[in-house]
Amino acid sequence: MRDDSKATLESKSKFYLEASLAAYEKADEQLRNGNNERVRWIQASRMLAHARALSASVKDEKHLLLLEVHLLKYRELFTRYCTQPAQFFYGVTELSLSLENAAHAATKIELRGDVKTHFSTEIPEEAIRAVWEAAQFPEEYKDPIGKRFEEADMTKLKLLAPRIHQFVRHRRDHPRAYT
Repeated sequence: MRDDSKATLESKSKFYLEASLAAYEKADEQLRNGNNERVRWIQASRMLAHARALSASVKDEKHLLLLEVHLLKYRELFTRYCTQPAQFFYGVTELSLSLENAAHAATKIELRGDVKTHFSTEIPEEAIRAVWEAAQFPEEYKDPIGKRFEEADMTKLKLLAPRIHQFVRHRRDHPRAYT
């Protein structure tokens, strides 16, 4: 019975892993190719909220490691989306506009008979924040690399990777050049 319980937990964890990764992928698809359509960013931000919620239910240690591997990729992608010019977030196609002109261009008024309809191409701040959050490392993130070359490694490094050896030795001998 214990094996069944463990298998069930592992199966549930795998389901949540796959579902969360699918949600991250769908969010990324919404934003690809410099897409700054308001609706797409709102959809992506909602997908990211669901992806985070699904990720919280991944419990199996192997699944958590696999999730983190994928999140490293998605953090990089979502960071790129957040580094667009400010005009981009007004949803305009002409990014050479001044910020003020982009803001004006983002708000439109349509006249349908006697009815004025206001609409905006501006990406909501909440949607931008959701994408920005997806680009961030969690505060409790434990970096798995953390190990530097030890002195005992340096001879082998000098033989097998002399350029890396040269860099590491220089970096250690000249720490002030990098601070």
